Order: sequence, then structure tokens, then C-alpha cells
Amino acid sequence: MAATLPPDDCAGVPRAITHPAGTLLWRVHESARPAGQFNPTVQDRHFGGGRFDATKDDVYPYLYVASSRTTALAETLLRGLPFTNGRPRTLQRAKIKDKRLSALELRTDIRLLALTRTVDLARICQDDDWLIRAQESDYGKTRRWAHWIRARSSWAQGIIWTSHRDAPECSIILFGDRCPADAVRPVPASAVPLDDADGARFLNDQLKPYGVQVRPPSLRHSPAGRGR
Repeated sequence: MAATLPPDDCAGVPRAITHPAGTLLWRVHESARPAGQFNPTVQDRHFGGGRFDATKDDVYPYLYVASSRTTALAETLLRGLPFTNGRPRTLQRAKIKDKRLSALELRTDIRLLALTRTVDLARICQDDDWLIRAQESDYGKTRRWAHWIRARSSWAQGIIWTSHRDAPECSIILFGDRCPADAVRPVPASAVPLDDADGARFLNDQLKPYGVQVRPPSLRHSPAGRGR
């Protein structure tokens, strides 16, 4: 499906699924930012930003999470990382600088609008998977669709869709204006710093099946080597 404007009307009824309280979700985030903090950034209508971010046409805090830790890693770190001559892909250390992986627990039931099946997409008048597969150059258009979906489905506290980089696992966006203030809480001791030597070992273990490797930090950039 080529990128088009949302229709004025759509006869389909979106499918709702509920993630119950206690569900674990994962995200990669800046170490200085609390794991459960929603992003208040209002993106430009056309440039930058993420797939379903807020714009001035529809302002809401948002939080991207994933159904598994490998999905959170893949969705955040593997963008624009192609294979070259059949060799393992190398994840540049700049992409993991000051980053960590954290687990979040839902503290309440959350009702999500599902886009994980072809029939789910048909329910919002999408005849293929463009909306959940579009590249960054189309994110201005996918945000327009997200605003249309929100306007038609006031019950939706977020959207769940099949991960672009870790199918059949799922990516999720939670809408801060429709979720309770305490909807998520960081799981104690779950955070994994990604930019130290232990983080490199962790990433190499988790991402090896994806054909990805990361070099450990040099001694002068590692915590133990600082100040020497």
C-alpha cells in the first residue's frame, strides 16, 4: 500500500487486546533517563521522530516498549545495520553509549489496539503492512495515521504491532494521556548497562543469532580505565 491519507470513514472495528497487570515489557533508554519515563517530545509533522510519536496535531506523552528484551535491543540498535559481504554486522559503540536495557512491569491492565495480523490492519483500512513496516522517511505519514487511529479509538491506551526487526515478537507504544500515572514501574535490579565490558558480552550473547557483534570498550574508555 502506498502512503495515503487516512480515509474519512472506515467501517472496520479495531481489535482490542489486554495486557494484564504484571506483564513484563522491555526498553532500551538513555542511562540518565528513568526507565519508566514517558517521552513528552512533540515531534515535527514531517521530519524526525518515531513511528507513532505525538505532533502538535495530537499531543500526548508516549513510551515505546517491547514484548521481549531481544526485541527492545533489535528495534533500537539494529536500524540501518545491513550485512556486508555476508559477514556479521558490527554494532558501533556510539549507538550504545550511555544506554541501558530495563524491564518494566505493568501495574494495571492496559488495553491495546492490535495491529499484529493482516486482518487487524484491514480493520483500519490498511490493505498491507505498510503502516508497521514503513521506514523512517515515511514516519511523518505514519504519525498522521496514528493520530487518526487515536481519534477513532478513544479506548486505546496504546498500539501493539509485529516488530519490524524481530518478528513474530511485538513492539508497543503506550499513550501517557490514556494510561494511569503509575501504569509501569521499573523492575528492581533489571537494568543492564550496555556500554561497558559486561554490556558488550551481554549484547554479543543476545544478538549473535541476528548476525550482530559489538567490540568491548577499550581500556581507556572503560570504567576501570578512567582516570589512569
